[in-house]
Amino acid sequence: MVHEVTAFDGDLDTCATWSYVLELGPVVMDGLVEVIAYDHVGNVDTAEVGIIYDIVPPKIQLAQVETFSESPNLYLHGTVNEDGIDRIEVNGGLYPIDDKRVFSIVLTLKVGYNEITLSAQDRAGNRGKESFVIYHKEYAPYIDVEGVERLGEDRYLIYGRCSDVGTIEIDGTEYPVTDSVFRARIDVAPGTDRVKLKVEDPTGKTTTTTVDLEARRETSAFYPVLLVATIITLLVVIVVYIRSVRKDQEA
Repeated sequence: MVHEVTAFDGDLDTCATWSYVLELGPVVMDGLVEVIAYDHVGNVDTAEVGIIYDIVPPKIQLAQVETFSESPNLYLHGTVNEDGIDRIEVNGGLYPIDDKRVFSIVLTLKVGYNEITLSAQDRAGNRGKESFVIYHKEYAPYIDVEGVERLGEDRYLIYGRCSDVGTIEIDGTEYPVTDSVFRARIDVAPGTDRVKLKVEDPTGKTTTTTVDLEARRETSAFYPVLLVATIITLLVVIVVYIRSVRKDQEA
């Protein structure tokens, strides 16, 4: 379609001024508009005007993000659906988008609720937005001592469960943790009453607990006496039972 406009302002020795509004349909158009000017003696001049007409905001597509996180680090990975957008704004900060429309961002969460807003602006000035809220709660690692066995005079087996942090420290010595389970054979100095267990997670949070060894020594020392007494009691019961059976048979 050709749009013709006649406009003149001033005499022949001055520059004429004109204006025109070109209505575009509701479609995306990216290209050139040619402007042609004619004077009254037939001279012609042309000019090209580059335009971008786009009324559709870009769409931000995020990989799945949970609404709860124990980690202070939030990893955002996603894409935009238009070319020519080289950065994305996240909570006021600008981050790059590569030539494949992909972005990857790491944010640090504060404790509590965090509102995250992403926005991207295309070349036509349209802005697309995505928002979500994620809750970050810090948990200290845990230690659950399930048992302590005395293996010798100053040797013990301590076992249980703890946060799966790789190692557990017992009185300064590290022992492995596998699938949240630890079994540590430790040697202590003579007379040691207790030992300290400590775990630390990757964020620096620690948990400590102590294990009483003195009670284990007392129990271990008393165990042989208890065993002998139990055996004697069982023998007495057996003898009494046999005598009772014989009396019944004689009667």
